[in-house]
Order: sequence, then structure tokens, then C-alpha cells
Amino acid sequence: MIRKFCRIFCVVFLIADFQSSQSQFDNNRKNHLIPSNINGPLSLPDDALHQASIRLINKDITFGEGHICSGSLISTRVVLTAARCLFNLDFKTPRHPSELIVVMGTSDRYQRTLDTVTSGITHIRYPTSFDLESMRDDIGLLFLSREIPEKHSTIRPIELNWKITDNYVRGSVTGWDLSKNGDLSRQLLIANVSILDRNNCKHNVEQLLITKRMICGRYMREMDKRIYQSDVGAPLVIAGKQIGLASITMSNYSTLSDKLVIYTDVAYHKEWIWTELRDENNNDSSVWGLLGFLILTWFAFREKQKLSFRLCL
Repeated sequence: MIRKFCRIFCVVFLIADFQSSQSQFDNNRKNHLIPSNINGPLSLPDDALHQASIRLINKDITFGEGHICSGSLISTRVVLTAARCLFNLDFKTPRHPSELIVVMGTSDRYQRTLDTVTSGITHIRYPTSFDLESMRDDIGLLFLSREIPEKHSTIRPIELNWKITDNYVRGSVTGWDLSKNGDLSRQLLIANVSILDRNNCKHNVEQLLITKRMICGRYMREMDKRIYQSDVGAPLVIAGKQIGLASITMSNYSTLSDKLVIYTDVAYHKEWIWTELRDENNNDSSVWGLLGFLILTWFAFREKQKLSFRLCL
């Protein structure tokens, strides 16, 4: 009886390691959303000490080529990004943590220095209310397999904003944008953004549902309005605090001359983020999954040995 219980216990842990939260989306709906746009002068190191490059391991054979999204370090072991970055968009399925790595500590996407930190992922989280079509609640967390030293010279967590952001204030967003020839920029770029009234966005973009979960922004300079596909998950910062992360652009829908961009509002997701961070030290799914796998394998090996012995008799 005890042996049977142990087997069930191991199977449950093994399954839990490979199972991600369920997302809500309608496969019959066409996704018209376009990733948001960043393009500007090179940022100084102090502008983005929190910046993270999220990469696919199997694409990052040449260091830097695997970049798929940006993120921001919000604690010594947690990176904030967009939920869509945690999905395989071709199959609309959640990615396993083992598919991803996070690189921090350099603004040059291809440069590995003594200050560069590369970390695996133990587990990923995103709200069960996330919708891959409408990009509702497009926010996610990556839990790192290694802790970032508090006094690291080129990496520092950013403080999150928990208050409602005033309209028409100005902020900045950083990321690795697509250039004119379609290649990702080598250096980290920065653009200035003005926060707009949400009702203004709703009035000019009737095709998309603009909710209180979102922040509406507009690029300030002419060069920032050019329609390039760019970094999803790029942090939007005002006065040293992150207020949002790049989600979608409405360039195909807007009647405004300036390009509008939608960011996921960090303050709206305060309770969800706090809940996940509180559980940070208690949810190392990769460790439990590996332990369960090893124990399950051991039981299977023993049963095989017993079966072979009986057949020999």
C-alpha cells in the first residue's frame, strides 16, 4: 500500500512540473495584434540596469540570436515580461521553462562580458485570465534558477509602480527593436512615450477593447513613429519606476497621426504579482519534477528487475 502511494505521489509531481496554467483563447479568431514599436538612440547603462533579454535556448547557439522578448528584473530572482512571450505562438501552447533562458548585464545583445549573467528558468507564471487573442492580462513572471547579487555592477531590480498613472506624463521604454532591414538591433534602444487618456484611445480605436488593465501611450518623436515590429515585454518607466510593459500597437487601427501603443498596466496586476512573489521560494517546480522523475524511474527499474527474475524462474 505504501509503495502504491509513493508511485502516485511521484507521478503527480512529475505531471505538475510539465503542466502550465491554462490560457483562454479562441482558435477561430484571427489575431490582428502587432507588437509595439521602439526605435531611438542607444541607451546608457543606467537607463536600463533592470533590462533582461529573454531567449529560446535552441535559437541562441550564436549568443544573442535567440532573443524573442524583453523583460525587467523586479527582484533578485524574478523577471517580469509579457505573457505572450511564454507561449509558442505557432501552436498557441505554453512553453516549458527548459526552453527559455534570461540574459542580463549588457546592452549589446551579442556581447558576453564578465558582468553578463545568464540564467535558466525554474518555472513560469501568468494569469489564468490571460487571453492570447485580445492580449487581456498580458503579463507574466519568470523565476530564475540563480540569484542575482544585490551589488552587481550592471544589473539592478527596478521598483514597480503601484499607483494609477496620470495622463499626459512622459516616460521611456527600452528594448531591442527591428531595424529597417528587418534585423534586431544589436544595441539596446530607448524611446520617449507620453501617456494618453484611455477614453481617447477608445474613441480612436473602436476595433480593439481598451480596458482598465491597459495603459495607452504615444511615441513623442517622429523617428519613434515608424512602424517596426519590436520588443514585446519591454519595460515602460516613469521617474525610475516601471508602470507598464509593451504589449500591442494600434497602428493599423488608429486615426491619430501619432502612433498609439498599448502597455499592460503593472498597478492593475499588483495583487497577482504580490501573490506570485510571496510563493517565490516555495514553487521550484523543476526541482520537484526532477525528483519525482528520478524516484519514478527507480520504482520502474525495480519492477522490471522483479519481472525479469520471475520470468527466469
